[in-house]
Order: sequence, then C-alpha cells, then structure tokens
Amino acid sequence: MKLSENLLSKHQETRRRLDDRFRRIRVKYADRMQCGRGCARCCHGLFDVSLPDALCVAEGFKKLSGRIQAEIAERASVIQQRLKSQNADFKPPYFLDAGDQDGIDRLVESAAEVRCPLLDAENACLLYDNRPIQCRLEGVPMVDAEDGLFGDWCELNFKEGVTAEIAGDLSLDYREIQAVEQTVTIFIPSVICDRDRW
Repeated sequence: MKLSENLLSKHQETRRRLDDRFRRIRVKYADRMQCGRGCARCCHGLFDVSLPDALCVAEGFKKLSGRIQAEIAERASVIQQRLKSQNADFKPPYFLDAGDQDGIDRLVESAAEVRCPLLDAENACLLYDNRPIQCRLEGVPMVDAEDGLFGDWCELNFKEGVTAEIAGDLSLDYREIQAVEQTVTIFIPSVICDRDRW
C-alpha cells in the first residue's frame, strides 16, 4: 500500500472512530443529548475542511441526483458571492488561510449564521455519511485528553454542564486528529491523480 493510501486509510479510520464515539455518547447520555435528524443548529457558519474531507464530500456529492446537485450548487454560489462581496481578498481557490488574519476573522464572523448548502428543506444533511470530521465533532462538549474542556458546544446538549466523570467519557486526543488531518493533506496530491483506486 502506498504511503498516501495508508494515510487516507487513517483518515477514514478516524471518521469511523468518531462516529462510534458519538453513538456511544448518545446511548450513555441519552437524557443529555438532543441531537437528531433535522436538528441543524451546528450546521451554520464557516469551518475548516481538510483536503481529505473535501474529497470525501465530493464522492458523496457525485452520488446525488443532478437536480439535488444543482440545488446545492446554487445555494453554495449565493454564499460564495456574499463572501466575495464582503472581502476583496476572497479569491480562487477560496482558501481562507491565504488572507490576513483580521480579514479572515471578519469574514468568518459575518458568516456565522450562514446555513450549510448541504442541508435539505427539513434540515437533514444530504451528505451525512460523507460529512467532514469537523461535523462529526459537533454537538458534544469538546474535552481534550491533555487540556480538558474547551470551546462551546450546542446549548441543547449537556445543559447541566460536564462533571469530571463525564469529561473522562468525552475525552479525545484532538492533537492526534489534527495530526492525521494535516499529514493526509500533505500527502494527498499523489492520490488525487489516482482516485479510482480507492
């Protein structure tokens, strides 16, 4: 197996592990979790998507009907035009890490309520099985294995807060996840030319 294919396999395994973790949390803390089909509170705004996640989204997108693809493309185009009108530096290939940090922060803040174009009329994700890792981390309080609880989470979940015991159940090695994402992104170009093999 090529190094790049091995790294993509690690990315896919990370996605599977996160899905399993979410299912376990939903079962153990059913009384504290409100996530479900049609709830899209965390599906607004801009967020990071790695290159391997983008490839996964593209694979799922290809499976949709032409009509649904066109509807998504139209919604995405409206968002893109809005972002371009608010920031002159937002140009192809539309990577947000290319501009100055203040401009990026303003752009992200201005799009905080932008609805994901991949949601259908009932707020269900049209590419749920192909959604990015970032989406798989949403909803549950974020607890890093080293640094503990950080960031915000959906106010519908864990309203009573997070005890030390719960934090242990929710703990993740976010540095490991980030390392997999960054390493795969570095090696992905050799796979793009040979996508049919995986």
